[in-house]
Amino acid sequence: MRRREFLSLLGGAAATWSLGARAALASQASGQRGDSKAQQPQPERMRRIGVLMNVVENDPQGQARRAVFVQRLKELGWIEGRNVRFDFRGGAGEGEVYRQYATELVALSPDIIFTNASATVTALQQVTRTLPIVFASVIDPVGAGLVESLARPGASTTGFIAFEYAIGAKWLELLKEIAPGVTRAAVLRDPAIAAGIGQFAAIQAAGPIGMELSVISTRGDAGAVENAVAAFARRSNGGLVVTGSPFAANNVGPIAALAARHKLPTVYPFRYFVSGGGLISYGPDLADQFRNAAGYVDRILRGEKAEDLPVQAPTKYELVVNLKTAKTLGLEAPPTRAQQPAMPVIGSLGAVSREGFSDRMRGFHQGLNEAGYVEGENVAIDYRWAENELDRLPGLAADLVRRRVALVFAHGGTAPAIAAKQASTAMPIVFMVPEDPVALGLVASLSRPGGNLTGVNLIIGELMSKRLALLRELVPAMSRIAVFVNPANPARAESQVREAQAAGRAMGVHVRIFNVGTGRDISAAFATIAEERLDALFVSPDPFFVVRRVQLATLAARHAIPSSFSVRELPEAGALMSYGTNTVDSYRQAGIYVGRILKGAKPADLPVVQSTKFELVINAETARMLGVTIPASLLALADEVIE
Repeated sequence: MRRREFLSLLGGAAATWSLGARAALASQASGQRGDSKAQQPQPERMRRIGVLMNVVENDPQGQARRAVFVQRLKELGWIEGRNVRFDFRGGAGEGEVYRQYATELVALSPDIIFTNASATVTALQQVTRTLPIVFASVIDPVGAGLVESLARPGASTTGFIAFEYAIGAKWLELLKEIAPGVTRAAVLRDPAIAAGIGQFAAIQAAGPIGMELSVISTRGDAGAVENAVAAFARRSNGGLVVTGSPFAANNVGPIAALAARHKLPTVYPFRYFVSGGGLISYGPDLADQFRNAAGYVDRILRGEKAEDLPVQAPTKYELVVNLKTAKTLGLEAPPTRAQQPAMPVIGSLGAVSREGFSDRMRGFHQGLNEAGYVEGENVAIDYRWAENELDRLPGLAADLVRRRVALVFAHGGTAPAIAAKQASTAMPIVFMVPEDPVALGLVASLSRPGGNLTGVNLIIGELMSKRLALLRELVPAMSRIAVFVNPANPARAESQVREAQAAGRAMGVHVRIFNVGTGRDISAAFATIAEERLDALFVSPDPFFVVRRVQLATLAARHAIPSSFSVRELPEAGALMSYGTNTVDSYRQAGIYVGRILKGAKPADLPVVQSTKFELVINAETARMLGVTIPASLLALADEVIE
């Protein structure tokens, strides 16, 4: 790994990004090719996006992340100069600088503002409480008072957190691993902010690993920090842990130089510290966070509300080691980090988008961890999402095969598994499908799959009658119901229509079918439901509806429609109830299978796992709002009642 040019971000240095810089950024973004087909935003009036960053204009890492953000919006149909314009502001400074830029941006009357730090979110909220704000890479937004909760942010603000505090224990482990002789660690942290307190608490809770801990406050000026580090370095066997804070972000180069001068091995929370000369970092893939944030901006521009979109944690982390710095310090990167062959790559092929799948992917990562694999440490994941355009899946699958990934994890419905199977008859494939994989032609049998595929059968379709019966217990008088199916997968939709109509006939309930494949379709369908005065809504299993869960729950509440879904994410978002497979556990099982195959097992020898965990979730608050009485029998059966 080459050590890049040092970047010194001195407190107070700030710049307003010029029109020329914006044009250059737009040119750079337009030269990139995205994975998604552009959607045409509606309506076609020119939208305005304000962007407030906590780095100076010429920061290369910031430029790269901005380009990712702009490119992702372009993939989603928002093209600068055609239907959107960007107003950029940025600088490395203190609150007063950010308040100035926040005031300037709000005065331009943007439709939405994107930002990337706690200090910049705070500045924006001091200027406006009505404009939607989407953030990326913010540490503990609840503790900082920026949102009310992760699930229900409120305050017209939402986004993606930088990491969870438990990562602090990992930093300490990595310091000990790369520098085994270190017996003392000084933690650079800001004790006056919630993030500084939380990160240090997690490091303290790491457990005994033969390390004496002390604290260096970054609350004073740079000279005080330098003196404290020099005093700490007078004794041998010391190392540093730099936690995330405005001071650290604004002094990347000086901190790395200080650690080098005193020959202190140091671990950092983000890649840009290593690019600036630091030794080792472990933290979220910030480019991935900016890409995800662009997805939230798109959804809000299309009509969703920021306060209805849950704040999400990262699913993609990266470990970065600066070998030149390690050599200067007389350290050798452990074989598990630098000297082993290139880590295997998992190709993740999803039917929809990463937004809304964070809980499921955490289950997948948990399964990988149980099998001995951690993303960024000994395995990499290449994510491909079809954005509900299923005709793109064959091309995405073929691209993963061309990349020669170690295996493909196909999830989010039947279509990804079929596309992966058609792309390769040799590469191992782990699928997650709701239908019978034998009937689909994916495997020869459940117990002996044969070929190159195995995976998890979610057993969702077979639960239609059970779900309808549970809904009728909640709404005994229902006689006419709406059923949503996603026409993007015609074969699956036809099967779901047949099952829903059969279950309706058996119960004497009239079924009204709605083909729903876009956000506009959802809004139009609810208008028809209200006009025809249908009694309840029954949504068929499909990943698209998970991604659109906030819109579905919001409109169901607005029109006072009792609703039933197949996965718990919907009642968690405010819908009435769900009954179905525990999808997080199913993703965990898939992660375990992926790990076993990476260790040498063959898909043909791994029987297809059938889901055994099912859960009934009822939102009692929504029931009260709808005037629905939950029978005691259902309360006794429920795995969770959300109050």
